[in-house]
Amino acid sequence: MNVYGAVCAVLYAIGGIGVLYTMYMFRFSVRGHEIYGRKRTGKKYRFDISEISKIYCEKGGGGDCTPYCDIWLEVHGKNIILSHTMKGFRQFASYIIEMYEANELENCKISKTSLTLLKKVRRGKIKAN
Repeated sequence: MNVYGAVCAVLYAIGGIGVLYTMYMFRFSVRGHEIYGRKRTGKKYRFDISEISKIYCEKGGGGDCTPYCDIWLEVHGKNIILSHTMKGFRQFASYIIEMYEANELENCKISKTSLTLLKKVRRGKIKAN
């Protein structure tokens, strides 16, 4: 094996480890009313569900692509984007619907369109990881 091939193999391995690492870092979870998450960069966030002031769902895909939606949360004036590729996305969509129906999101603005999209995610009509 020549030096060029060895260098390419090492770079390929490092790239693969980097992809796996960012996939592991990009996640969130819910414990009670607390939402925990970590961005791809490793930055962590935590907030209570009562701190969410707005929930917006953005639909994507179309044509030959499978439709999907991402959830945008506004917390203390900052936007947190929860991607459909995150682990537990479908369960989180169900959680939001349950909290909305139980009137736990009293101070939160959420449109009927966003609720409809979340219900489609819960039923599996819209792609979620």
